[in-house]
Amino acid sequence: IAVAALLGLAFGIAAALLRESLSTRVETRETLAQLVGAPAFAEIPSESAVPRLRSPDELSSNKRLRAVSEALRDLRTNLLFSNDDLRSVVITSPEGSHGKTTVSVGLAATFARAGTRTILIDGDLRKGRVAEMLRMPRSPGLLEALKGLPVGECIQDTQIETLDLLPGGALEADPSELLMAEFPSILHELKGMYEVIVIDTTPLVPVNDARIIASSADAVLVVANAESVTRRQVRNAVERLTLVSVTPTAAVLNNSRQAESRGYYGY
Repeated sequence: IAVAALLGLAFGIAAALLRESLSTRVETRETLAQLVGAPAFAEIPSESAVPRLRSPDELSSNKRLRAVSEALRDLRTNLLFSNDDLRSVVITSPEGSHGKTTVSVGLAATFARAGTRTILIDGDLRKGRVAEMLRMPRSPGLLEALKGLPVGECIQDTQIETLDLLPGGALEADPSELLMAEFPSILHELKGMYEVIVIDTTPLVPVNDARIIASSADAVLVVANAESVTRRQVRNAVERLTLVSVTPTAAVLNNSRQAESRGYYGY
């Protein structure tokens, strides 16, 4: 019986290790943090109401989004305590459909509700959808500012008094050269106008834009969808940042069913 118990334990451990090594999914914040090489600052629960978000105000008014709002406050707190001089935050993801735009909008609204003068920038000039998501005009925006239009003429007010939006502007097939040449000066100008700048960028793996923008920012968040992200995608994304000497500040596990099941006080 003792020998059988030991053999069963050994086989069980071996099976668990084999499953872990063969698994390609990233389902926990601990695994994501290990792959990114940085702490996981937030785990945002899966919530079907998130894709229908059309205003930053819904994060506080919609009861179904309470847990999401709490996770975003957790993200804001961790960011502030990680960097006393935090002024600009880039939010990206390994590939598309990981929820980085929703996290960008939510984080910017969370900073603004705390009384922080905040601007949200749509830095995805290829397929950015922040303006569409908030039902606001897309142009003029960042692209026009990069081409010489005064940035103040491109900024729009939102429903939150302390939150402004710089939309993406006209879509551009290849904005990399413009971003490299002009974005640092625009970011410097905006730092004189706002306390916090939240920048939604392109995914890391398909195109180069996010790396260009990240090289000028104070913090870089990598958002990964727990339902679809793979280990290879995360490794490739981090490697691309490393090639331009950018270290991720933290990771965010989005659409987590484990966080949903750990609801607190009925959330």
